[in-house]
Amino acid sequence: MDLARDLSPSASAHHMVRMGRLDVAGRCLSMVRMKRFAAAALWLYAFWYLGSMMSALVDVPDLLGPVLGIAAGLIVGIDPRRVIWRRPARAGWSAA
Repeated sequence: MDLARDLSPSASAHHMVRMGRLDVAGRCLSMVRMKRFAAAALWLYAFWYLGSMMSALVDVPDLLGPVLGIAAGLIVGIDPRRVIWRRPARAGWSAA
């Protein structure tokens, strides 16, 4: 096993191509999923904190923090309108 060869960018890209794990644009699909998951977790934490801070300052119910956090995390993670996370164009398909 050669650690330098395994960590080089060309080796990992070759491995991904060989395994068929790249999308049409050449991005690794697992990296796209990890970025989506990390972004959803950060938005969940940020809005949970915002809601908790608002409940402490403005005397609103303490449940506001978790509700805002979960809602923001789900909206960013799922992205129902495909505004944040665009789907890659499939080969052979065109916008009509």
